[in-house]
Amino acid sequence: MNQIRDNGAIIHIMRFEEVSQIKSPQEMAGPLADDLVVEMLDKHLPEGLSARKSSYEEDSGLDQIVKGKKVDVVVNLDEHPAMVMQVTVGESRETKDEKLELMRREPFVRLPEMNPSDVALPRVLVKLPAEEVLNFTGDSSKNEVEGTIWNKIVDGTLLSLQFDLLKTKNPKEQKHIKILMDIFKSKNPS
Repeated sequence: MNQIRDNGAIIHIMRFEEVSQIKSPQEMAGPLADDLVVEMLDKHLPEGLSARKSSYEEDSGLDQIVKGKKVDVVVNLDEHPAMVMQVTVGESRETKDEKLELMRREPFVRLPEMNPSDVALPRVLVKLPAEEVLNFTGDSSKNEVEGTIWNKIVDGTLLSLQFDLLKTKNPKEQKHIKILMDIFKSKNPS
């Protein structure tokens, strides 16, 4: 996998032979789902919050389509990492169990750029149906699909943050999670 920089962001470029290894709709939708979540977060979240795809250092890349990525998206609050997301389109029971086990084992993440005094970042799991990701074009006529995808992002985020809140006794982490929950509750369309 090659990398280039675009406005400071690292963009992963898959070589043809890497792309040809991807066969199922879930495997094709995986990289697109990460981009879609970043796009939706940037569109719907208030000023001061932004999203970016994980760097190569934060996530080890294509070979983990099978093994399961640890960090797909980083959400920043006031230009500092605030939470990490794992986005999945996998539909097999094994994939779901693997992602849930990772959430149980590692509900918080520390990124390489973080200082020891920084609050650990809550991990969030977002599950999107592969067919919805593959069919989404960003066209405004697809508002219903966009609404459905946004609902799934918000619901997955809130559910994960509630879980993370139960897993920590650290008052700083609890306060941080509650701030994030309030933001996502205010953006919850349901």
